[in-house]
Amino acid sequence: MSNRANRSPLLSPEAAEARRRYRREWNRRNPEKLRQYNRQFWEKKAEQFRQQKEEENNA
Repeated sequence: MSNRANRSPLLSPEAAEARRRYRREWNRRNPEKLRQYNRQFWEKKAEQFRQQKEEENNA
C-alpha cells in the first residue's frame, strides 16, 4: 500500500491519474508560483522546527 497511486483511496485509479496529469500541467505552466509555494512551505516548516527546538531547550 505504499505505492503513491494508492495514497488516496477516495479516488479511482483513473481519477487519480487525471489529477496527476492536471497537476503536472499546472506545474509546467506556473513555475514561479510553484517555487513560491515551495518556498513558503519550507519557511513555515523551518519556523516550526525552530519553535520545537526552542520548546525542547526550555523544557
